[in-house]
Amino acid sequence: MDSSNFNTNPTIKFSIVIPVYNVENFLPDCLNSLKNQTFKDFEVICINDGSSDNSLDILNKYQESDSRFIVISQENQGQGIARNKGIDLAKGEYILFIDPDDFIENNTLETLYNSFIETNADIIQFDYSICKENGELKKREFFSKKIYKNSKYPIKDNDIFNWHKAKEKNLLGISLSAWDKAYKASYIKRNNIKFAQNKHSEDHIFSTSANLLADKILYLQKPLYNYRLRAGSSVNKASNDNFCIFGNIELLKNFLIKNNFYNEYEKSFKKYMQIVLSWHYSNIPKENADKFLSKCQEILTPQEYKQLTKRIKGNLSVKEKIFSIKNLKKNGIKTKVLTILGLRIVLPIKKKV
Repeated sequence: MDSSNFNTNPTIKFSIVIPVYNVENFLPDCLNSLKNQTFKDFEVICINDGSSDNSLDILNKYQESDSRFIVISQENQGQGIARNKGIDLAKGEYILFIDPDDFIENNTLETLYNSFIETNADIIQFDYSICKENGELKKREFFSKKIYKNSKYPIKDNDIFNWHKAKEKNLLGISLSAWDKAYKASYIKRNNIKFAQNKHSEDHIFSTSANLLADKILYLQKPLYNYRLRAGSSVNKASNDNFCIFGNIELLKNFLIKNNFYNEYEKSFKKYMQIVLSWHYSNIPKENADKFLSKCQEILTPQEYKQLTKRIKGNLSVKEKIFSIKNLKKNGIKTKVLTILGLRIVLPIKKKV
């Protein structure tokens, strides 16, 4: 399909899509990081996903004072549906997704625009910083280190790469977020790349599809995005919404099969299932834990299910059984497990006031 058929505006270079749900304490930081950009040719599509706090009032104030901010409201349906709506409305040449409790560096859009013009990449993958809840820097995450650790694929700053060139195909679990990349809008729309329509891990199918279909990905070894660790975020609460992972797994498997990628990435896909099923199990309410495990048995072989239960139990090595301290999570509750000579002592992690 010719990209000229898409609903784009030549004066808008970036469409920034932000799904918003009950983040009044952090939303101004996110929106101000956009107003303060050195690059000015952008639109911000804010999808208010049924917020019950003051988030919508905050959005409306930004929209009233700056015509680049567009506010759309919907009933609470989750980030997947909200982001898909943002893609459909986007008029920019490039798309960037930002979570409403995070923020970007002041030169992010300028850096990305110059790189897109120079390379004509489908996707730009960049590094990010992990911040404490108050916004202070905690550590920096390097994509180059992740991909080398998983697939021995050496990538340097300003390298253009393609996921299929990696000799080891252990890739599916290392780049699942949508916010540490920027995308050519015509590439996303031409391939009809969308998010899963649910409230958890909706970006897995989007990111994996985008990564595997792209011919040209540019890596920038620059921390352009700031990811905030937040106690009240959706990924840190026990919820039955975590059952959506079974639908996500089916979507991803069907995508791999449809595009003739499954044989190439089967081993990585099975490892991905182990990782995401154990993580989502840790956030299932206690009363539904057995039901979740039963559904796991339906999609895993007996050997795979055995591996999963070992992962869930946090089986220790001989050395760790002598002495170890581990942070574990079950039923949405974080604990610290102290093991001394095989004796396990579970200690609750105190919440910061």
